[in-house]
Amino acid sequence: MEAEQYFRSFYNFYRHHRIDPADKTHPFKLNPRRHKLFIVKTILILFGCSLVGLYGKSLEAKFIPNRSCINRMINWCCFISTLITAFIVEWESLASCKEDVQIWNTFHAIETALNVCNRNSRNIFFKSQRLYKVIFYTLILLLCAMAMILLLEYRKMEQALLDFIIIFELLSIVDLHRMLHILLYIRILTSYLYKLKEDMRITVLIINADVAATNHDRVVQDQLNKCCSCYFLCMKAFNQIQDQFSWGIFMVCLKFSIILWNEIYWSVYRAIMEISFELFCLNVVPYHFTFMSFTWSCESLYAEIKSLSHLLYMVNVNKASDSIKIRITQLMLLLDYKVFYFYTFGVYKISYKLIVQHGFSSMFNKKQDSSDTRRIPHGSPSASTSHTNGIIRPAYVIERYAAYYPMNHKRRGMALLFSHNKYNVRNVPLPVREGSAVDCKRLKETLDMFGFDVKIYQDFKLEEIKAVVEKVSSMDHKDNDCILIAVLTHGEEGDYVYAHDVSYELSTIWCHFTADNCPSLAGRPKIFLVQACRGNKLDNGVKVQKDGVARYSIPTHADFLFAYATIPGFMAFRNTTEGSWFINELCKELQENGHKYDLVTLLTFVTQKVAYDHESVSNLPEFNMRKQTPCVVSMLTRLLLFNQV
Repeated sequence: MEAEQYFRSFYNFYRHHRIDPADKTHPFKLNPRRHKLFIVKTILILFGCSLVGLYGKSLEAKFIPNRSCINRMINWCCFISTLITAFIVEWESLASCKEDVQIWNTFHAIETALNVCNRNSRNIFFKSQRLYKVIFYTLILLLCAMAMILLLEYRKMEQALLDFIIIFELLSIVDLHRMLHILLYIRILTSYLYKLKEDMRITVLIINADVAATNHDRVVQDQLNKCCSCYFLCMKAFNQIQDQFSWGIFMVCLKFSIILWNEIYWSVYRAIMEISFELFCLNVVPYHFTFMSFTWSCESLYAEIKSLSHLLYMVNVNKASDSIKIRITQLMLLLDYKVFYFYTFGVYKISYKLIVQHGFSSMFNKKQDSSDTRRIPHGSPSASTSHTNGIIRPAYVIERYAAYYPMNHKRRGMALLFSHNKYNVRNVPLPVREGSAVDCKRLKETLDMFGFDVKIYQDFKLEEIKAVVEKVSSMDHKDNDCILIAVLTHGEEGDYVYAHDVSYELSTIWCHFTADNCPSLAGRPKIFLVQACRGNKLDNGVKVQKDGVARYSIPTHADFLFAYATIPGFMAFRNTTEGSWFINELCKELQENGHKYDLVTLLTFVTQKVAYDHESVSNLPEFNMRKQTPCVVSMLTRLLLFNQV
């Protein structure tokens, strides 16, 4: 409970619970007396807001200056947003008043996991406590200064505007108090992440030192397990904060944007403002200060997470055991989940992010040169490349047990898209594949991003498909990274798909690219994407709560990857306007994470999205509310990671 000791003076300002030293796991308990006083205070504020809302219109002449129509409308917007914000903030505070105890108990669990004690607590909390003290007392001084200015200038001000400013300030104190409460939690959570980062730094040094000891792996494993557990607890604490303050933050962001654009209006369209309106703009300075302090604290939190992520990329995986590599990969994936972000439902785009956040982001994110490879793990193919005349060339010998395929040849490779929309198959009336053009266009745009030479073949007959495949397989692919072939068509059970005129087995295509039939692609990835049905079954779903080449032989059927839209025997779904589920999610995943994860991992995420996020909608009951699961068959012998083109 070291955080409570360091932030006690501010903690007492907010709390309505007590500490039970006898309970070692959940020491924070509700204080009945303080809790009742808190409820009474909140109800009185809600009652006051309700009265102002009910009688506000009848008292309009007393606190809304009688100026132009647009002026009165803007003042009403400010007044209504301030009133609603105060009401919702207090209502949320009343509804979630017991969650404070859960947050502090989670903080206690984090301190226990991090071994935070009296000896090391100063290094962890001193900076955050000092910064929070500056923010807290600066805000109080600003409020006092604004009150003094109002007292000195009240005779020069219009009475209606003076009343408006007083009501605005009184209502704003409600959400300023709430924002200070959030800031306290953010500063404490940032301190925990700082301690976690320092522990991880020591772990990275131990791994890279390659210490020869029998208990070396066990020590590192214990450290990584502790880091994962602590990060999970930090995620839990942030989610609890999010649940307790989400609507309040949303309303504060909305109110801030209205105030900001109101001031911009007066600055642009009223070049020479009266003293009364200058004082009004001056009186929102405390609000600006609090909001920017909140933004700065959030960016500090994000900076600690980014630093933690950068540390993991400094690990020399060549010196780590397989178990440690798995744990590091898990921690990397965990850090990639963007959970430390407050949901403001898009309002931050017009205030928080657009105007304020970018300024603070530049303070924490230093620009890196585009050729910087420090963030690439040691042992990946991109970590040992050289640039000559704009062409990436390998600077290492491809070893028998290399972890990655070399994706740094002169060209990425060819991508053949066999797209079928209309058919003329004897005795088989196949429907038109509406939405196929959408799939084809989206897939081409995505593959272009990765440097593929995309060729589209629309409604080809079987003999034409064979001619294309035979021609491509006979080409020299020595300067290509890989080859990709996509088949978008109707299909049936037994891996049969349809050309324009007849059905055929998929092996008709891929057999031309085995190592014996296409030697220039031997040892290189051959990717096949199949968007087609594989039967007539329907899934109902279940509801649940160069210079050197290594000398070794290669099997003829190695290095193939088949990604099917569905499992054998089942149907694949396609939206007539948006395209097929599988191709849509595949393109999204490639565009967002194509340079971050290997292809099999990406296809796992695609399977997750298709399986969990999609469900058929049809007027026919037998086709309505059905599910789909993609199927990936991999004969790849290495990880396939697309580097930047």
